[in-house]
Amino acid sequence: MTSKARSTRIIHRLSALVAVSLCACASEPDNRPLPERLGDIKADLTIGSAGDEVAALHEYLTQFGYFPNPELAKHYPRWRPAVSTLPAFDSQFDDQTAAAVRRLQVNNGLEPTGIVDAPTRELLARWRCGVPDNMVPLDPSDKFSTYSVSSNTFVHNFFMDVPFPTNLMNLSAAQFATAMRNAKTTWMQQSSLIMGGAADFGAGTRMSFADIGSVLAGLTDDGGVIPGDCGNGFCRIQFSSTRNWLFTDFESVALHEMGHALGLDHSSFPNTVMAPSTGGRVLAPDDVLAVSTLWDSYWQTPGVAIDIGAGADGSVWALGTDNRPYKWNGAGWDQDRINRTAVRIAVDPAGIPFVVTSSNQIIRRQSNNPFADDWNPPEPGLAIDIGIGRNGDRWIVGTDQRVYKFQGGDWTPVLAFATARRISVSPAGRPWIVTTTGGIQNLSNNDPITGTWQTLPGTGQDIAVGPGGNGPTRGEDGAVFKTDGGNLLVWNEQPALSGPAQSDAPAASGWRIAGYNRQGSGGDANALPLGSNLVAVGQNGRPWVIGTNGAIFTTFR
Repeated sequence: MTSKARSTRIIHRLSALVAVSLCACASEPDNRPLPERLGDIKADLTIGSAGDEVAALHEYLTQFGYFPNPELAKHYPRWRPAVSTLPAFDSQFDDQTAAAVRRLQVNNGLEPTGIVDAPTRELLARWRCGVPDNMVPLDPSDKFSTYSVSSNTFVHNFFMDVPFPTNLMNLSAAQFATAMRNAKTTWMQQSSLIMGGAADFGAGTRMSFADIGSVLAGLTDDGGVIPGDCGNGFCRIQFSSTRNWLFTDFESVALHEMGHALGLDHSSFPNTVMAPSTGGRVLAPDDVLAVSTLWDSYWQTPGVAIDIGAGADGSVWALGTDNRPYKWNGAGWDQDRINRTAVRIAVDPAGIPFVVTSSNQIIRRQSNNPFADDWNPPEPGLAIDIGIGRNGDRWIVGTDQRVYKFQGGDWTPVLAFATARRISVSPAGRPWIVTTTGGIQNLSNNDPITGTWQTLPGTGQDIAVGPGGNGPTRGEDGAVFKTDGGNLLVWNEQPALSGPAQSDAPAASGWRIAGYNRQGSGGDANALPLGSNLVAVGQNGRPWVIGTNGAIFTTFR
């Protein structure tokens, strides 16, 4: 039997399942929805397990992109199977099954054991999105391009092009309209997009209801030049017409599918809207970073600057070309009342600025109010740059270009050798640096004694880490941006997961140009600030950028 034939059999269940015991009697096929059949699995499945439960597992893995599947290949040209060979038997758990289960676990932030254990069984029993996993690029956390959404317009519309069905279970036309309006508002609040409900302007996604099997919804091409590609500006979201929506929050499903239509892939971070099983109505930091990276546009604020810093409380401070500190007030810059000058600036979690002067002194302001109070006397040590984490950890690049952490009233050098010219600090206190040769490194922890330097790909001119959330790196780091060659780039990472299949979990996917979706011909002129030179990252992963001419840019959102 060919691989294609086995795949087709698994997808459509056209033949009765073959019992491993070689019984000659054919059992009646179980036609319940796939999540219900998978919910019957009560014990671990591993290599050597056999029976209907394994057959249902294989059906799931084939339907959602883990085994070869001619139908997926036809409709999603950017999809690649996680495992290139089908299991030898439909109802027997073998090495191919274990490899596919490990990839499924990695894609959903679970320990990659290759065993259908309790967390994996809970995952399998959920109703989920019909868009397959393992779209190219293959790193599961690279969620910046499911489709080539090549329209460069700010406007994206979602509309029904057929009458609303009257036979849906527990979903009325009014409930549908409210859910869609709320979902569009959620995405608009975190991007520069305008999202409407008409078909007469901008890019568009059609919507309809259909019997789509054991999934809640899915995004497909809608007459595009390339199957499975939304590059023509029109895709279709199909929602399930057979699902009882009393048991599923329709708004969270709509929010998830809208994310696909805007170009986002599934996220491997748990509790995100773009997780395959959908994750509620509130965008997680990873969702925000992804849609912002694709769709943010920038505007030029008043003033010019030589350095900029942002705090966890939302405060943004800059050093003007006169070297004096200024604080952003929402519409312009308020000059600090004290005639203090400096060459570098960073902001602590309470919005209080620290500066490095032209004589390398480190000075802290007494408050975050530019109209009151004064600056403290110089602190111990000399520096050429300073960074502060959300947890309050302070790090500097000393005049010897070594990296130091402030602890015990003085500066402790990092024992692992590195020389730097720029520094920023993660929310948990890990320093990220641009080395003296332009490389990018971060410390493995926030301990200058035990930490080791980890080298990232690429080069940079400046580096900035946002104040919170899981952002592009799991757990403790915020959104990370760098400038390089006049470009603004965002770091997109998934750390390797521990377990017997650790090699299956890539450690990083690299740097992506911010505003990537609108960089082609005809792209929006405001998609990126020209000549990005220096960068800071504020609340919600919002970048603040200084261009080579000193102009200050930030996103519209």
